[in-house]
Amino acid sequence: TIVAILILYIASRLINLDAWPIFSDEGIYIRWAKVAWQDASWRFISVTDGRQPLQTWGTIPFLKLLPHNALFAGRLFSVTTGLVALTGIYSFLFYLWGKRAAVIGAILYVFLPYTLFYDRMALVDSAVNAGFIWILFFSVWLARERRLDTALVLGFIGGFSLLAKSSSRMFLMLSIFAPIM
Repeated sequence: TIVAILILYIASRLINLDAWPIFSDEGIYIRWAKVAWQDASWRFISVTDGRQPLQTWGTIPFLKLLPHNALFAGRLFSVTTGLVALTGIYSFLFYLWGKRAAVIGAILYVFLPYTLFYDRMALVDSAVNAGFIWILFFSVWLARERRLDTALVLGFIGGFSLLAKSSSRMFLMLSIFAPIM
């Protein structure tokens, strides 16, 4: 079933990935990634506009793989972070309620219009979504089992999420309510 979910995810995200017209913010992010790729001194180019650099940095490897199709390369970063979110949903639901709930949740994630849309756009929202899911998972895990390694991983995920968007602080602050859950 996991393989079938992965095939559904990949098919729903990659088929006609560059068929949609480019959105204005997508063009900005892809241009920043191209500039940062060509000149290492501009790796923080997004900060000049008040944006965090994760989208720019994450797009560069895909531009190296597909230099002649920048739109497809830029959108592949969101497909990848969507896959991270899908594994987070599966892991979190498996941890809480078992395999059946994890499979149902993963299938819902694949077909949810919000995730279907943002996992196919070269925007940072898919990475923010993945960060939120993993922050939630590790917050609940840390509340159940107080361990240093879990706390360190939660801190790493929180820092990584802050590289995507500063509004991720909200998710980190909500993690104080994990013991209630």
